[in-house]
Amino acid sequence: MAVRIDDPTDDPKLPSYRHPVLREIDADLKVAGDCWDALRGAIASYLPKEPGEPDDAYKARTGRAVYRPVYRQAIEGFTGVLTRYQLADPPETWEQFADDIDLEGNDHRAFWAAADALALRDGGCLITVEMPPGEAATRAEELAQGRRPYLTLHQRSHVLNWRLATVNGVEVPQQATVLELAEVDDEAYGVKTQARYRIHGPGVWRLVTIDRASNGEAVVRELEQGTYLDAARNPLPFPPLIWYSAEMVGFGKGHLPLRQLALMSIEHLQKRSDLAEKTHKCAMPVPVRTGVAPDAPGSRAKPLVLGPNTVVDLPPGGTFRFEEPSASSLAEQRTQITELEEAMRQATISFLQGSSAKTATQAGLEATQAQASIANLARQKNSAMQRAMAIWALFTGDRLEEGAGIVMSPTIYDRPLEAADVAQLAAMDANTQISRRSFVEELIKGGRLTTVSSAEEELERLAEESRQLQQDTEEQAPPVPGGEDLAEEDIDLPGSDQVTAQLADD
Repeated sequence: MAVRIDDPTDDPKLPSYRHPVLREIDADLKVAGDCWDALRGAIASYLPKEPGEPDDAYKARTGRAVYRPVYRQAIEGFTGVLTRYQLADPPETWEQFADDIDLEGNDHRAFWAAADALALRDGGCLITVEMPPGEAATRAEELAQGRRPYLTLHQRSHVLNWRLATVNGVEVPQQATVLELAEVDDEAYGVKTQARYRIHGPGVWRLVTIDRASNGEAVVRELEQGTYLDAARNPLPFPPLIWYSAEMVGFGKGHLPLRQLALMSIEHLQKRSDLAEKTHKCAMPVPVRTGVAPDAPGSRAKPLVLGPNTVVDLPPGGTFRFEEPSASSLAEQRTQITELEEAMRQATISFLQGSSAKTATQAGLEATQAQASIANLARQKNSAMQRAMAIWALFTGDRLEEGAGIVMSPTIYDRPLEAADVAQLAAMDANTQISRRSFVEELIKGGRLTTVSSAEEELERLAEESRQLQQDTEEQAPPVPGGEDLAEEDIDLPGSDQVTAQLADD
């Protein structure tokens, strides 16, 4: 649940001022965040109260509503694909601290997976390359203190305002303000959340908060300040910021790529809630009794008791039965929900798995579209990683290779193999219709062999196992009388045929 911040957002004199681009997409970011959190604490805001609906009935209706987390599952599916990369010539210290890239115990894959999720959810996120507070006189002193760069991640709604400058025809950030929520003490035992604002500039940073004067006027109070110095102890000419977006746009910009899926998941919740409520009401049979004279005016109506040990008295010609409300609209509503679920499925990565109900052409077109989206995300990720490594190298003085960045695994563009595909490949391998190398490569590309990254590595493992098996067999074989006079090819070792065949295949 989002923390409420009471600081003014429209006063350009305060660090809490929100950029017009951020204000424009504020509603979309809220919906995306709610869907990401499975509408925790927010279901009632998407299921409004009906006119004349009693409070108890409304509470019961919202309590029965269940949100399906399709939106988050789709994003996690994409991010899972994007984690299939390898570092390419990273700075030496980057590789050294790759297992704790953010000083919070997260390795580089976990950190960038979280960045991928925020970029897909919000259309972009901010990554900063930070140095611990303090300042060392020399690089050697910095190393002795154990001070080193680390990455931090900020969601888009916390990147409040920014200013850009044009350098060589490209707009680059000159200043940006990031909201930080800190937990501070409140009285003897309590805690409360304080809004702080970190202002990043060229070579410097400041951390401030907003207090209230006695007359109610907002006053900016500085908490900390520091500098960004490179390995030569010179201030950085730009703030160490990386804007990681799902598309190729400028700093702070970018549309939410899965916005429609978020809206459809809300619609799905509403339609399912309506259907569940109608089903709940229509599934309640109502007893109907005819032919019974009404009670005399002023007399107390006799209660009707129903049960296995009771009877209902009826006059001659009277009837008693149960009636159910008409539910003719339920079938149409179920059809609408099915169509909506199909549209939601089309908007997620799940169609990469293929469907038996589709033609090969349909599945191919859908896979091509998804692969194009994934390829674009991979390019954006590589660009953000390259910039992060470049800033990191400025802090540490590491040599930055020309090709530094990441190499995405080619398997991210391939459709996963199904059981039938694996069986067919195995049969072709057994009948020597394809080489063992091709067989292994297809298994890796299809996501069925994930413990190795290349066919060479797997074939080397197979060869090593064959050599080990042959060695173990030779050591366990009983000595042969006069064996020293026999040629090596005359000795029949147990299992040697199988080993020879295996080595031939390899």
